[in-house]
Amino acid sequence: MIYCIFMAIIMGGISTWYEREQKRRTMELERAISDKEDTHHFISFLPTAIAALGKVAIVLAICMSIFFSFGIKEKGTDMIPYFVIVAVILLIGILFQVAGARWKMIVEEDEVTVYPALFGNVKKFKISDVKSVEVKEPKKEIELYDAQHKKFYTVDPAATKTYLFAARLVEEGILQMN
Repeated sequence: MIYCIFMAIIMGGISTWYEREQKRRTMELERAISDKEDTHHFISFLPTAIAALGKVAIVLAICMSIFFSFGIKEKGTDMIPYFVIVAVILLIGILFQVAGARWKMIVEEDEVTVYPALFGNVKKFKISDVKSVEVKEPKKEIELYDAQHKKFYTVDPAATKTYLFAARLVEEGILQMN
Protein backbone atom coordinates (compact mmCIF):
# COMPACT_ATOMS: atom_id res chain seq x y z
CA MET A 1 0.00 0.00 0.00
CA ILE A 2 3.02 2.24 0.33
CA TYR A 3 3.20 1.90 -3.45
CA CYS A 4 -0.28 3.49 -3.65
CA ILE A 5 0.98 6.48 -1.71
CA PHE A 6 4.01 6.84 -3.96
CA MET A 7 1.87 6.41 -7.08
CA ALA A 8 -0.52 9.12 -5.85
CA ILE A 9 2.39 11.48 -5.24
CA ILE A 10 3.98 10.66 -8.61
CA MET A 11 0.68 11.09 -10.49
CA GLY A 12 0.07 14.39 -8.71
CA GLY A 13 3.55 15.55 -9.64
CA ILE A 14 3.11 14.56 -13.28
CA SER A 15 -0.22 16.36 -13.58
CA THR A 16 1.24 19.47 -11.90
CA TRP A 17 4.17 19.39 -14.33
CA TYR A 18 1.77 19.01 -17.27
CA GLU A 19 -0.27 21.98 -16.07
CA ARG A 20 2.84 24.15 -15.73
CA GLU A 21 4.09 23.12 -19.17
CA GLN A 22 0.73 23.97 -20.77
CA LYS A 23 0.69 27.34 -18.99
CA ARG A 24 4.25 28.09 -20.13
CA ARG A 25 3.36 27.39 -23.76
CA THR A 26 0.18 29.42 -23.48
CA MET A 27 1.97 32.34 -21.83
CA GLU A 28 4.40 32.52 -24.77
CA LEU A 29 1.46 32.73 -27.15
CA GLU A 30 -0.37 35.19 -24.90
CA ARG A 31 2.68 37.48 -24.76
CA ALA A 32 2.65 37.65 -28.54
CA ILE A 33 -1.04 38.56 -28.55
CA SER A 34 -1.21 40.71 -25.39
CA ASP A 35 0.28 43.80 -27.00
CA LYS A 36 -2.72 44.05 -29.29
CA GLU A 37 -5.43 42.47 -27.11
CA ASP A 38 -8.88 43.59 -28.21
CA THR A 39 -11.96 41.92 -29.67
CA HIS A 40 -9.87 40.73 -32.63
CA HIS A 41 -6.92 39.24 -30.68
CA PHE A 42 -7.31 37.43 -27.35
CA ILE A 43 -6.98 34.10 -25.55
CA SER A 44 -9.76 32.77 -23.33
CA PHE A 45 -9.18 30.12 -20.62
CA LEU A 46 -11.26 28.09 -18.21
CA PRO A 47 -11.36 29.60 -14.72
CA THR A 48 -8.33 28.77 -12.57
CA ALA A 49 -10.72 27.36 -9.97
CA ILE A 50 -11.01 24.19 -12.07
CA ALA A 51 -7.27 23.48 -11.95
CA ALA A 52 -7.18 24.48 -8.28
CA LEU A 53 -10.00 22.04 -7.55
CA GLY A 54 -7.93 19.35 -9.25
CA LYS A 55 -4.94 20.14 -7.03
CA VAL A 56 -7.14 19.98 -3.94
CA ALA A 57 -8.46 16.56 -5.00
CA ILE A 58 -4.91 15.27 -5.58
CA VAL A 59 -3.73 16.48 -2.17
CA LEU A 60 -6.86 14.98 -0.59
CA ALA A 61 -6.14 11.63 -2.28
CA ILE A 62 -2.54 11.66 -1.04
CA CYS A 63 -3.63 12.50 2.52
CA MET A 64 -6.34 9.83 2.44
CA SER A 65 -3.91 7.19 1.16
CA ILE A 66 -1.47 8.02 3.97
CA PHE A 67 -4.27 7.93 6.54
CA PHE A 68 -5.70 4.65 5.22
CA SER A 69 -2.27 3.01 5.08
CA PHE A 70 -2.16 3.10 8.89
CA GLY A 71 -5.17 0.76 9.00
CA ILE A 72 -3.71 -1.86 6.67
CA LYS A 73 -1.94 -3.80 9.43
CA GLU A 74 -5.17 -4.28 11.38
CA LYS A 75 -7.72 -4.66 8.59
CA GLY A 76 -5.69 -6.10 5.71
CA THR A 77 -7.69 -6.58 2.51
CA ASP A 78 -10.72 -4.86 4.03
CA MET A 79 -8.98 -1.59 3.17
CA ILE A 80 -9.10 -2.20 -0.60
CA PRO A 81 -12.43 -0.36 -1.12
CA TYR A 82 -10.96 2.68 0.64
CA PHE A 83 -8.00 2.70 -1.71
CA VAL A 84 -10.36 2.39 -4.67
CA ILE A 85 -12.05 5.57 -3.42
CA VAL A 86 -8.61 7.20 -3.16
CA ALA A 87 -7.82 6.15 -6.75
CA VAL A 88 -11.11 7.60 -8.01
CA ILE A 89 -10.51 10.91 -6.20
CA LEU A 90 -6.96 10.99 -7.59
CA LEU A 91 -8.22 10.35 -11.12
CA ILE A 92 -10.86 13.09 -10.80
CA GLY A 93 -8.20 15.50 -9.55
CA ILE A 94 -5.88 14.71 -12.44
CA LEU A 95 -8.68 15.10 -14.99
CA PHE A 96 -9.70 18.48 -13.54
CA GLN A 97 -6.12 19.69 -13.52
CA VAL A 98 -5.48 18.59 -17.10
CA ALA A 99 -8.80 20.05 -18.31
CA GLY A 100 -8.04 23.37 -16.65
CA ALA A 101 -4.62 23.47 -18.27
CA ARG A 102 -5.61 22.36 -21.79
CA TRP A 103 -8.82 24.20 -22.71
CA LYS A 104 -8.36 27.54 -24.41
CA MET A 105 -10.00 29.58 -27.13
CA ILE A 106 -7.68 31.69 -29.28
CA VAL A 107 -9.17 34.46 -31.42
CA GLU A 108 -6.92 36.05 -34.03
CA GLU A 109 -8.68 38.29 -36.53
CA ASP A 110 -11.36 36.08 -38.15
CA GLU A 111 -9.85 32.74 -36.99
CA VAL A 112 -11.10 31.05 -33.80
CA THR A 113 -9.20 28.01 -32.50
CA VAL A 114 -10.60 26.01 -29.59
CA TYR A 115 -8.41 23.44 -27.82
CA PRO A 116 -10.52 20.74 -26.12
CA ALA A 117 -10.42 20.22 -22.37
CA LEU A 118 -9.77 16.48 -22.41
CA PHE A 119 -10.76 14.55 -25.51
CA GLY A 120 -11.47 15.55 -29.05
CA ASN A 121 -9.78 17.46 -31.79
CA VAL A 122 -8.80 21.08 -32.05
CA LYS A 123 -11.77 22.95 -33.49
CA LYS A 124 -11.10 25.80 -35.93
CA PHE A 125 -13.71 28.06 -37.43
CA LYS A 126 -14.03 31.58 -38.76
CA ILE A 127 -16.20 34.28 -37.23
CA SER A 128 -17.70 34.70 -40.70
CA ASP A 129 -18.95 31.06 -40.46
CA VAL A 130 -21.22 32.11 -37.58
CA LYS A 131 -24.57 33.08 -39.07
CA SER A 132 -26.71 33.25 -35.93
CA VAL A 133 -26.27 33.18 -32.17
CA GLU A 134 -28.50 32.25 -29.25
CA VAL A 135 -27.78 33.23 -25.67
CA LYS A 136 -29.27 30.68 -23.28
CA GLU A 137 -30.67 32.55 -20.32
CA PRO A 138 -29.95 30.68 -17.09
CA LYS A 139 -26.21 30.38 -17.66
CA LYS A 140 -25.73 32.95 -20.45
CA GLU A 141 -23.90 30.45 -22.65
CA ILE A 142 -23.47 31.53 -26.27
CA GLU A 143 -24.51 28.95 -28.87
CA LEU A 144 -23.09 29.46 -32.36
CA TYR A 145 -25.01 28.34 -35.47
CA ASP A 146 -23.89 27.99 -39.09
CA ALA A 147 -25.78 28.84 -42.31
CA GLN A 148 -27.94 25.68 -42.06
CA HIS A 149 -28.90 26.76 -38.51
CA LYS A 150 -26.97 23.82 -37.10
CA LYS A 151 -25.27 24.42 -33.74
CA PHE A 152 -21.54 23.87 -34.06
CA TYR A 153 -20.13 25.32 -30.83
CA THR A 154 -21.18 26.58 -27.39
CA VAL A 155 -19.09 29.19 -25.59
CA ASP A 156 -19.13 28.61 -21.84
CA PRO A 157 -19.80 31.81 -19.89
CA ALA A 158 -17.37 30.70 -17.15
CA ALA A 159 -14.44 31.05 -19.54
CA THR A 160 -12.32 34.15 -19.15
CA LYS A 161 -12.73 36.98 -21.66
CA THR A 162 -16.10 35.71 -22.90
CA TYR A 163 -17.16 39.35 -22.89
CA LEU A 164 -14.57 40.05 -25.62
CA PHE A 165 -16.01 37.26 -27.77
CA ALA A 166 -19.54 38.58 -27.24
CA ALA A 167 -18.35 42.10 -28.13
CA ARG A 168 -16.79 40.72 -31.31
CA LEU A 169 -20.08 39.07 -32.27
CA VAL A 170 -21.85 42.40 -31.67
CA GLU A 171 -19.26 44.17 -33.86
CA GLU A 172 -19.93 41.70 -36.65
CA GLY A 173 -23.69 42.24 -36.29
CA ILE A 174 -24.31 38.60 -35.40
CA LEU A 175 -25.34 39.13 -31.77
CA GLN A 176 -27.93 41.73 -30.81
CA MET A 177 -27.52 43.11 -27.29
CA ASN A 178 -30.72 43.83 -25.36
